[in-house]
Amino acid sequence: RQKAKASFMLSSQCFSATGKERKFINQQISKIITGNHELGYHLHPQSDQSLEKVIGGELKFTSAKFYSVREVDNLLKAARYLLNKNLGEKINQQVISFRWGNFGLYKHAVNLLTKNGFLIDSSVCPGKKGHQFDDKIFNWSKITNPFPYISQGGLLEIPITTFKIFNTVLLADPVNHLFLEQAFLKYWQLNNTSRRPFFFVMLSHTSEGTDKI
Repeated sequence: RQKAKASFMLSSQCFSATGKERKFINQQISKIITGNHELGYHLHPQSDQSLEKVIGGELKFTSAKFYSVREVDNLLKAARYLLNKNLGEKINQQVISFRWGNFGLYKHAVNLLTKNGFLIDSSVCPGKKGHQFDDKIFNWSKITNPFPYISQGGLLEIPITTFKIFNTVLLADPVNHLFLEQAFLKYWQLNNTSRRPFFFVMLSHTSEGTDKI
């Protein structure tokens, strides 16, 4: 209704769908492209059967912490192969934004993003950590000001927006709608009083915006 543009981070898991489900997925991807929205890539190794088929083995972990540099490079190359095969070379080349699933990007994987054609990343989640004892571990708790991390090595880092309420770090997510309006107002004020831009990245999943099952 507001004519807003969004970035849809596509997981290649969708390419393992068949029949009516695959047809519906293709229709939705087509709507994203024709609507001039951005199509990015969302890497979720542990749950991606399409990636496993290309890699030729089981992927047991979500977080980059558990993958070597070589393994991460192979994952990203497999992702590019799937995007090219299923969306075509032209659309594949337009996919330059990236987000590692569950905020699980680690330092050793960052330089491999630009090598594989991803120029923008939104995996960083300042102030938060989670899943400390499972395959999805991430830790951005020591990063309070993400802006020094922007544009390193040709990669533009646009972090997920977080804000602190009663010593609890929350995501800019519709599930936190009681605080989201105030967060929008604060960032609007910052952008109107500062000489440098302030990015606001709201994170949501398509399943949260529908009552379809």
